[in-house]
Amino acid sequence: PATLAPVVRAEVDSEVVAAPTASVDAADQPYTKALHQAHRRFVQATDAAAQQRAILAWAEMLFAYGRYLEMVGLLQTLPADPNINLPLPPEGRLLLAAAQTLVGRPDDALRALATLTAADDPGRALWTGAALSQKRQYAEALPQFKQGEAARGRYPVAVQQQLWVWQVQALLEQKEIQAALALAAVAERAGGPQAHPHLRLLQAQALHQQQQHDDALSLLGDLPQHPDRETRARAKILLTQIGLAQGRLPIDTALEQLEALRFAWRGDRTEQDLTYDLANLHLAQQHFSRGLELLKYFVTVFPEAPQAPAATALMTEIFQRLFTTDLADQVLDPLAQLALFYEFRELTPTGPQGDALLRQIVIKLKETALYDRAIMLLERMLQGRLQNPLERAAAGATLAELHLLNHTYVEGVRALQQTQPPAKVFLPPPVEQARTLVLAKLQLALADTAAVERTLAGQTGQAADYLRATLAWQRADYSAVVRLLQPYFKAREVAAAWQPEDHLALLQLALGLALTQQGPALTQLQTTYNDEIARLQLTGAFEFLSLIAGNTLPVGTSGDLWQELLSALRTMTDFNAFYQTLRQWRGPTSAGVDEGLPTTAEPVPGGVLPPPAL
Repeated sequence: PATLAPVVRAEVDSEVVAAPTASVDAADQPYTKALHQAHRRFVQATDAAAQQRAILAWAEMLFAYGRYLEMVGLLQTLPADPNINLPLPPEGRLLLAAAQTLVGRPDDALRALATLTAADDPGRALWTGAALSQKRQYAEALPQFKQGEAARGRYPVAVQQQLWVWQVQALLEQKEIQAALALAAVAERAGGPQAHPHLRLLQAQALHQQQQHDDALSLLGDLPQHPDRETRARAKILLTQIGLAQGRLPIDTALEQLEALRFAWRGDRTEQDLTYDLANLHLAQQHFSRGLELLKYFVTVFPEAPQAPAATALMTEIFQRLFTTDLADQVLDPLAQLALFYEFRELTPTGPQGDALLRQIVIKLKETALYDRAIMLLERMLQGRLQNPLERAAAGATLAELHLLNHTYVEGVRALQQTQPPAKVFLPPPVEQARTLVLAKLQLALADTAAVERTLAGQTGQAADYLRATLAWQRADYSAVVRLLQPYFKAREVAAAWQPEDHLALLQLALGLALTQQGPALTQLQTTYNDEIARLQLTGAFEFLSLIAGNTLPVGTSGDLWQELLSALRTMTDFNAFYQTLRQWRGPTSAGVDEGLPTTAEPVPGGVLPPPAL
């Protein structure tokens, strides 16, 4: 794999090969010839011991030519210790561990190395350090590198260079910057033309960490155009990071470049580090969806990475911050928030904190009119999370309200019944009142007026009176509508925040005053709340109601038609029907007039009104 040092080796039909290590019984020759000799030595072996020696020599030859996987397969033909299932000869286990390290299997290598002692071979410590470095256990790796230093020269130059790279990396990760720079320079000189390009990369990275960005750029040189794909990708990543640190590269451009580089090299620590760093960059820019997506990919694909626990903790922290504070509202529209929740809902914590988070999601679903989803989520909470009777009662009130909005009234009543606490449980007054009022609204929607009256019996306050006024309106008892609502609009602060139920009550009161011929009171109501009426674009409607209250005929209408209109209005059971009837009676509109409502300045063409559609 390209994660390893590029060992110069010949293909089967090549005539040019690297010089094998001196410990291998081979001269500079084509791989095919060395392979033929190794095979012949094995065939000519006269007993089992000679065959084992031939296999080990063959394995050393494969190692010298960089055929690590082939060498691993060959060593499996050696007699194995039944207790450890590894080659019986110590030299075979060391060769196996070295090859496994070079092909990126450090755990297997450490298992083989654990069966050896320093007396078996001094290379044990060297390859232990290499395997630990691959596992990012840098503090443990450095003493092993030092202990096995004498064995380094036994291996081909390219292998030595890879060992240097792992050791320099360990020093760099342990913040021994100067030691890393010095060792990398030594290794480069030792490698000469075969010096590993990652040594320069590591030096540039060290200089970058020391804020010596210009020196780091100079050292990178032409590495971003290097023929080796991994080297090229890593150099470009570092180049982008330096540009970002220097302020020469806009953050959006840097993010775009790093996103592209994620696909230039996949599957090793280069992708690990880049993915983790890129996720943090996105989160710093409040790109929460992309940042969480990258972290999720990271912990899924690289569960053993050292940053994996931190990535998981960061995902949970960001997710909770988004949905337990107003952070999500600041940076995401409601639909984007919900999409983010459903993509990462497995991050919802357990316990009260998770319950609070889910309640926020229910609210957002309600605000975006996604009532079905809000109902489904709240029902799941009641089934699996909420066991406390008080919490269930409060959630039941919310669920019933959602059913009311969703026009599933019977299910709303059932939700209240199923969350009714035991008789001995005392509900806080706000919760008890909320359950009572939503039950009355559901009964009203189901046209069960007798049940509404029973439910509201003994209830006081604005919300209960609003419901009683709606019930009176449906019964065409307009005097009762005025009696119930007028006190709230005499004492109401003009600057008080308006809710939808306040607007409905205002319109019901205005209609009640008009139909009970209370013109002065209607005029006073319009004067007091003129700004809110104008904001609702109902100025023309109130002027028309003033005509009804004063029994004043609009221009161009006959007395019979007026009486017919007045009679029709008295039969309306809700405001929507009243409003639609006015639209039909009005006829053509003109600029500057409230849509659908006539005024005294606008005569009906021909003096004839179309018949009402009731």
